Amino acid sequence: MRTLLPIFLAVLGLAQFSVVHGSADPVTSIEVLCEDWEGYTNKDGSGVYWEVVKEVYEPIGIRVNTRIVPWKRALLAVAEKKADAVLGAYYSQEKDGKEFLYPEWHISVEDPVMIVFKKDRLPNWAKEGIQTLEHTSLAWISGYDFDQSFLKDFSVNSFEIRNVKQGLSMVNHGRVDGLLDYESGIRKAAHELEISLVKDFEMKVVKLGSKLYLAYSNTARSEELLTIFDSRMAQLVESGAIERIYRKWMLAKEKFGKERYRGK
Repeated sequence: MRTLLPIFLAVLGLAQFSVVHGSADPVTSIEVLCEDWEGYTNKDGSGVYWEVVKEVYEPIGIRVNTRIVPWKRALLAVAEKKADAVLGAYYSQEKDGKEFLYPEWHISVEDPVMIVFKKDRLPNWAKEGIQTLEHTSLAWISGYDFDQSFLKDFSVNSFEIRNVKQGLSMVNHGRVDGLLDYESGIRKAAHELEISLVKDFEMKVVKLGSKLYLAYSNTARSEELLTIFDSRMAQLVESGAIERIYRKWMLAKEKFGKERYRGK
């Protein structure tokens, strides 16, 4: 009997693992989708956000497979359970527990949303600010849905675009009044289009950054991955590992301060 006891305990442990996780087979990989955000989610798998996700999962044996796709397609693929998670989503109470599962810990605070426009296009911006956008034509990346968030009470003519270069070109040629995106993306597009933002354009903050989440598909597998994410993030924030990653990428403390993390 004494020799059978270790075997019995091992079998019991496997049974408990199966009950808790829904399967005796541990999760060994996660597929995460995102758009190409330079410095954050680069096509080659580098970038501060990718690095954080890898630090969460890979030290405990879960391989992170990163994939760059257009933002709207990324959201749809995860909502349809064709991938495990989309990186950089806003929290949505309406979608929580339905289309997506959201962890308690967010991954970052986004950069401010900027508007870029020709200097003679929105002459009242200095006095009226964001109110100037009423009855204007604006471009933004397909799937960003700014008209359903901070512009929901505005009457705007919106144009969904494939990439920032397309939107900036539309602004430059007078096809829209302004482009909404993030400063790094706008400056990269301007460089590639050989456009001088200093000479011809204004760039202003229209919305301060919101918390960004790793939004998971609504599956039992994702529930396990989400539980692991919350547990590991608590450890990594407390140990200072997250801060070290953000400082490595030369980002401001506001992106990773402990007080900015917990909760939705």
